Amino acid sequence: MRWLFVALVAVAVLTAPAPSEAQSDQCPLVSDAELSGAVGEPAQVSVLLGGVQVREADTACFFESSQYILYVRRWPEAFAVGEAGAITAEHLDRLRLLVGSDVALTPVDGLGDGAGSAVVDQSSMLAVKRGREAFAFGILGVPDAQGLATSMARVVLARP
Repeated sequence: MRWLFVALVAVAVLTAPAPSEAQSDQCPLVSDAELSGAVGEPAQVSVLLGGVQVREADTACFFESSQYILYVRRWPEAFAVGEAGAITAEHLDRLRLLVGSDVALTPVDGLGDGAGSAVVDQSSMLAVKRGREAFAFGILGVPDAQGLATSMARVVLARP
């Protein structure tokens, strides 16, 4: 089981944006306290797992709690200016690439302009479109945590 954990962390770190000079232990997308409320237990940015990585405007944050390894990522210009608004099948297909290129997303209502969830490598993943932005949320190594990913998304999307 430990090898699976290490493999999932390695995949998440390898697919995250390269760190910039302005790396920090404070996630600009969600605070430790906000994420802790969403997952129901104390969670904090984990520098060991990748911490906060910023590349241009692309931001990824890795958190850990006693039970979970959590992933939050934002791409501010994932969609063109003319693509802001309600989600289309093409948008959902593009969101699919954020969580795994060969998975089918199950549509999720009530998040942003539209969202889709999937289980990828035994991890619960959620991708959300809001205007031109795309977000990804993950609970690594926990395949039945879509509700938790949705709670994380609601907290992050509540921020401007």
